[in-house]
Amino acid sequence: MADFGDFTNADSDPTADFLAREQAILGADAALFGNPLETSPANKQWETPTDDLLFGDTPAQQPVFEPAPSLVQTAQAPVDFGTVQQPVDFTAQNDFQQDAVQQSVFQSIPEPVQEVQSQARLDWQVEFDRKVVERDEMAKDKHGRILNEAKEALDRFYAEYNEKKQKAIARNKELEKNLIAQRDDNTSGTVWERVLKQVEGSQKKQDKKDDKKKEKVVKADTSRFKQVLVSLKNDKDAPGIKV
Repeated sequence: MADFGDFTNADSDPTADFLAREQAILGADAALFGNPLETSPANKQWETPTDDLLFGDTPAQQPVFEPAPSLVQTAQAPVDFGTVQQPVDFTAQNDFQQDAVQQSVFQSIPEPVQEVQSQARLDWQVEFDRKVVERDEMAKDKHGRILNEAKEALDRFYAEYNEKKQKAIARNKELEKNLIAQRDDNTSGTVWERVLKQVEGSQKKQDKKDDKKKEKVVKADTSRFKQVLVSLKNDKDAPGIKV
C-alpha cells in the first residue's frame, strides 16, 4: 500500500477542486454563472468523504435531509411588486394605424384601367340606349304606317263594294222594268196580236243564232203566214177578238 501513496486525505474535495479550477479559468466571467453547489445547503449535507466511498467505509451517521420549501408555499408567500401600471392595449392603435396605412396606400394607387373601362361602358350604354330609342321609333312608325294602309284598304274595299252594289241594284231594276214591260206587251192586245208578236220574236232569235254560226242556213218562208196573222189582227170580226 506504500506504493500507492496516502489515500486517507480527508481534506481533499474533488468537487471543490474542480470548481476552483473552473473559476480560475473563467476569471471575471465566473460571477455570471454563479456556483449553485456552494449556495445550496442540501448539497453540503450530501457531501461524503471520497476515501469512504472508494474503500467502502460506512459513515457513522447519515446526514439529515431537509426538504426545500414547496412551490405552493413560495407562491402563497406575499411578494411586493411595487406599483404596477395599467398595461396599454396597443392592438386597437395598431389596427387603426394599419387601416390608415392601407387606405393611404390604396388611395395613392392610380386606376387608369378602371376609368377606361368605366368610360367605355358609359359610351356603350349611351349607344345602346340610342339604338333602342331609334328602334322603338322605327317600330312605332312602321306600326302606324301599317295601320294607315290597312285603314285605307278597308275604306277602299267598302267604297268599291258600295259602288258595285249600287250598280247591281240599278241593273236589276232596269232588267226588272224591261221584263215587266215585255210581259205586259205579250199579254196585252188580242189573240192574233200576241201570236204575231211571238212569231216575230222567235224569228229575231233565230236570226241571231244564224249570225253567230256564220253559216248560211236555209230558212222557211214565213212571210205568207205573217200576212195572214196581220189580216186576222186587223179584222175586228175575226174569231177570238171578241171575248
